[in-house]
Amino acid sequence: NFNSDKISIISISRQRVIDTIEVDYSPLGLTLSPDAKFLYATNFNSNSISEINLETKNITKKLQVGKGPSSIVLVTK
Repeated sequence: NFNSDKISIISISRQRVIDTIEVDYSPLGLTLSPDAKFLYATNFNSNSISEINLETKNITKKLQVGKGPSSIVLVTK
């Protein structure tokens, strides 16, 4: 949903959007935490990264970053 402020949750079995999560404008890159409890989204036109709790579907943290973040990789120890 690059031209919006939402991420769509899609059911592959139902082949339709089942929910949406509000984030900053232009979500682009996505990655899951190793435990699959959090989703991280780069927000290209907002110059930010959102951490989303997938159980509550709420943003738990937001980081301002450099211009136009487009991808994200998590590195854990």
